[in-house]
Amino acid sequence: MNNTRNSHLEAIMNNSRLPYIAVMTFVFSLCGCTQSVPEAAAPPVTGSSGQSDAKRAGGSTARAGDKSDPSGIWTWSVGTDESKLEMKLELRLTGVLLMGTIEGSKAQMKEIDDASFKDGEVAFSVTRNRKDGKVITRYKGKLEGDTIKGKAEVTQVDGKVSVRDWEAERN
Repeated sequence: MNNTRNSHLEAIMNNSRLPYIAVMTFVFSLCGCTQSVPEAAAPPVTGSSGQSDAKRAGGSTARAGDKSDPSGIWTWSVGTDESKLEMKLELRLTGVLLMGTIEGSKAQMKEIDDASFKDGEVAFSVTRNRKDGKVITRYKGKLEGDTIKGKAEVTQVDGKVSVRDWEAERN
């Protein structure tokens, strides 16, 4: 059964006439995913000149660094002047799926959880395991050019919640 799926996938991938969306929908169905592929995730359609339809119409096909796209490396500091911790976040937006990693104390890399990007708002959480339990930080902010401004809500091991301003700059 698995070999049949692989041969079907190879046949589809080798047939350049099939649209990208159909191929990705098929791939999602193989893995049992329920997420559909939005049209925005499809590569640009090119005409006989080799230019994309968007470029011929005067638009842009750029995604990374786009002001409406949170993809990139973001940095900010937490703590006091005497004890600052530099944070680094890498975000990747693929279609409607936001993923990323965060680096903080002791240069530990951690995957972000519950990430979303909708209507210019970035949201994600980070769970850190400690000896006595978990600390969860939920970030939520509005993308404005190369800045995300919002709040970070920290739930400590004992359940106490604190909220602080959060502002990250894109590098």
